Amino acid sequence: MPVLVFLFLCQNLFAANMPLDPFFSNRGVESNNRDYADLFQKLGPLLKERIKNELVAALTEGLGSGGKAKKITVLEIKGFDFDLQKKPLGMKFLNNQEVEIRGPLEDSWNMRLVARVRMKWGFIRNTDDFTIKIKKLRIKTQIRLENTEEGLARLTIIKKPKIKFRLSVNASELGNKVLVKLASPIVKLILKKKIKKALAETEQTMLGISKEGYRPYGLSNLNQETLDYGDMDPMVRNIDRKILAINAPFGIVSPTMTKSEANTSWLEAFSPGGPGAGERQLTFPGGDSAIWTGHFLGGLAMKHKLLKDQETLAQVKRVLWGIEKLLQVNGGSGLLARAAAPLKSPTGQHMLKEGSVYARQMIDGEIWVGTQGGNGISRDQYSGVFFGLISAHDFVNDAEVKKTSARLLMMMLDYIIGTGWFITEDRRSFSIAKGKSSPTFWTGINYQRLTFLLMGEQVSPGKYTHLIEKYNDLVYSAALPIYLAVLDPAKSYYKFNLQSTNFYSYFRLEKDPVRREVMLNCIKLLENYVGHHKNVWLDMVRSIALGNRDEAFMGHIRQNYKLALRRGHRMCAPKSLVLTRHPTTTVNFPSTPIEVTPYVLDPDQRHFTTNFMWQRDPFTAGITQGCDPKHESVGLGMTVPYWMGRVHGIFKR
Repeated sequence: MPVLVFLFLCQNLFAANMPLDPFFSNRGVESNNRDYADLFQKLGPLLKERIKNELVAALTEGLGSGGKAKKITVLEIKGFDFDLQKKPLGMKFLNNQEVEIRGPLEDSWNMRLVARVRMKWGFIRNTDDFTIKIKKLRIKTQIRLENTEEGLARLTIIKKPKIKFRLSVNASELGNKVLVKLASPIVKLILKKKIKKALAETEQTMLGISKEGYRPYGLSNLNQETLDYGDMDPMVRNIDRKILAINAPFGIVSPTMTKSEANTSWLEAFSPGGPGAGERQLTFPGGDSAIWTGHFLGGLAMKHKLLKDQETLAQVKRVLWGIEKLLQVNGGSGLLARAAAPLKSPTGQHMLKEGSVYARQMIDGEIWVGTQGGNGISRDQYSGVFFGLISAHDFVNDAEVKKTSARLLMMMLDYIIGTGWFITEDRRSFSIAKGKSSPTFWTGINYQRLTFLLMGEQVSPGKYTHLIEKYNDLVYSAALPIYLAVLDPAKSYYKFNLQSTNFYSYFRLEKDPVRREVMLNCIKLLENYVGHHKNVWLDMVRSIALGNRDEAFMGHIRQNYKLALRRGHRMCAPKSLVLTRHPTTTVNFPSTPIEVTPYVLDPDQRHFTTNFMWQRDPFTAGITQGCDPKHESVGLGMTVPYWMGRVHGIFKR
């Protein structure tokens, strides 16, 4: 049984693309199915190789257990047939609230593996060709979505997945027929266990939304604004200065260690007259430098829209310069580096020492090195940089900034489009034939594709119009990853930051009223399931998209932001803050059980984070973590939401 395909189905399609408004038509399902048919053509060989490896492992274990052999060796794979690419998975439209997910969309899958196997019992050896056949493999499940009385969206009924298949194991030599009879039930049992585990994981994920602590409370659980810190502009400007001096010496945000310990809060350290961050000891390459440099640029751009001062303009240009280096180090093709630094710098030497250098490039007479991390560039890194570049282009009234940001944005977008929204070149271990590594692709992540294209159209009107028209129907499947994300609002919480960062730009740029109305379903779904998380960034983006200017809600956002200022600027709690011990409950995901609090924690009580606190879940208490008083947090969670809130009138001086 190709468990990988099932997991791929669950992780990438176990959500409907069904908008909940009257603009919906069958086009969304058809668009989605075309999208996944194209993806299966590209990923088919890789998936088939991994599935083949699973079948070989099951055969080996089954023969070993059934025949009591001491050693089983697969000498050769003599054949493997699987009609995966001819029969992609997809969806069937049932009505405006229900969709059936099918693998494959039509008919069923069949596969056949022939392996030459050597079995050893002491000094006795037996070599034969064994054949595994799986026929009539079908996967089906069905989900339902509905509107809430509050006008939001929720998942209401999820039918369990059904998987059917027939399996047979055969041998070439007559003497091994008995062995096959013993091994076949074991092979089938092994495959069924894999299936059950996959089903259990999926079912647990789906049921996770009803767990205590995950239960959505909507906007009825608002924090009342009680804290008053006066004019916060000077403090936030000090944090921006600190980031450039301590965390981004080359205009690229990176993890930083300082020479001395500190136990002060953001409010204490960076308010006028505060001690600040101290002196930097080492800035080392970060695998997420690109995304956070992009966020930083976006925040600075909004600050310049407000202040229009030369200091902020210089900061914008410095970070824009850093982003350009993230592209230049890979030759200026549009392939983004995760991190980059001059080779002779301590950061560059650290990259060299750990063996993570992917590219070297002479830039302005100096050798720079860049890293792509362990598995290449990712969608989140691009999302952060796209956000920063479009914000700089639109919010900074400077010809040089506008020209540079537009050029870099189009460089990235043209590169991604040129790859077919499917990047593999920067992962050296990637091999279709060997089933190694994974590509970065945007199939099913349609809200990002549409957002990137709208950004391109903004900086170069007319250039991407034909692609926006071509992909217009993708809006009807844009909510797919959102529906998936809310099934588990605790694990991989950063997904909500990525969605919100893109949605901010999407709703700011979208001029088509039909697409905009359909896309609002994404926001409504997020509102229902994470609206009670006391997350300043998510609340702010949803507020802007929905036009929610309720003063109680604005006060709720401001209160949570001020609570966050009580957190330490190092990876530990400040002396002035008492961390409370909270009860926890275990959510038993089969692969990785997690411990969470049974309620949402206030921002000052949550676990520590290096870059952006609002991408971390609100169910993990800071008291459960260790403390590193020399590790300086970047502070983007303090600066970027603040300047966005100032631009949109949520924060006022």
